[in-house]
Amino acid sequence: MSDVPEVVRTFLSAWTEKDSSLAVGVITDDVAIKDPNASIVGPGPLVEHLDAIFRRFDFAVTYGTCVREGDSIAFTCRIDMTGRSSRLAGVQTGFSPAVFVQLRDGKIASWTEYWDPAPLTRDLSAATAAASAPPA
Repeated sequence: MSDVPEVVRTFLSAWTEKDSSLAVGVITDDVAIKDPNASIVGPGPLVEHLDAIFRRFDFAVTYGTCVREGDSIAFTCRIDMTGRSSRLAGVQTGFSPAVFVQLRDGKIASWTEYWDPAPLTRDLSAATAAASAPPA
């Protein structure tokens, strides 16, 4: 099992369990979250962002390597997604981010993900186009 700290596992379990309150429980009031698709500050915007994503996808997380030095954490993982919405139902895609986390008082103060959005965008665009195409 990976040595990813529990606070990070709890944050990501919000995704797999579709429960934004799990994420809110482990973040600071001024948390800053950034990935190729979003830049979010604070728990309110995070809940809105998560709840919108939860309506569209189911998630599975596989943890990779982790390095921790004090309150700084760097880890890798694989996030697999399966579409839930009518246009994306059953569509499978995913990404493999490198994530950098800064803790403050045991909570996540910043979370920055780096990953290539091109394959994810390609998969979702192709699925949306197929769902929108008239029957042959």
